[in-house]
Amino acid sequence: MAEQKLEDALSVKLALKNYFQSEHGNKLVNVELRKVWYHGGVEKDIWEAEGDVILKGFLWTKKRRSFKYQLDPKSGAIIGYQEVKA
Repeated sequence: MAEQKLEDALSVKLALKNYFQSEHGNKLVNVELRKVWYHGGVEKDIWEAEGDVILKGFLWTKKRRSFKYQLDPKSGAIIGYQEVKA
């Protein structure tokens, strides 16, 4: 069996934080997760995470974007995503 790159909720949070850091650079303030869960299936296993990414806005303001991501536990790659409108 292959070694899993994403073993727990903390590793999922770190993977998402690295992804958002590469996307938004120094505008990233924080990544907050509400739910993280693992789906073990016959064909494919996935991690799912729901939460918010907080970005710097104009001057002292901050922007909050809600998201739902699916990640592959073996490679850490993002399989699917959805930005949730609040």
